Parts: sequence; structure tokens; C-alpha cells
Amino acid sequence: MVAIKVGHEDGTESILDLTVGIKVGESVQLKNEEGTVLLTLEASIISPEKLYRNADWLSNAYLNENKTMQEIGALFNVSAMTICTWLDKHEIETRSRGRRS
Repeated sequence: MVAIKVGHEDGTESILDLTVGIKVGESVQLKNEEGTVLLTLEASIISPEKLYRNADWLSNAYLNENKTMQEIGALFNVSAMTICTWLDKHEIETRSRGRRS
């Protein structure tokens, strides 16, 4: 069983138990007692060896965690150019070259 913590706009939180089975490629909606959709989950498999190919993960690492292409590439033993290729494929805007401020 999986429990998911959901934060609400009013600052409160709910804990949802995922008691329904889900298969890869399928999705499921979690609703509250009133029938309002709180969360939609989709099952997929992402190989940890090639996690940099996942748009959400790559965007978070590059944009939010401010990692360089070189740093991300080093995590997976691939070149910075490989990471640049995947940033381009996912249309993630790249930073200018050179040292970070």
C-alpha cells in the first residue's frame, strides 16, 4: 500500500491511501469524498540508468537543482553533449555557456 500526502491551497494536508492496483501505462484518479479529483497518477517505468531521458527529472535537475550538463552526465557516465541532446529533445531552455555566478 502507498500513502500520498496532498497539500491543499488553504495550508491543510490530507493523507490518501492508494489501495487500488495500477498497471504500467494506466492511470488512476484519487478523489475526495465529494468526488473532486485531487490527483491523477500514471504508472510508468523509468530505467535509473537512463533517468536523464525523463523530461520531468531532467528539467528538475537542470533548472531547479541548477546542475550543469557535465554534472548530470557524470551521474550516468554519459557526456555533457548527451545531456544537451536530451535537453533539446524535451525543449528545456539551456543556460549560457561559461562559469556559473
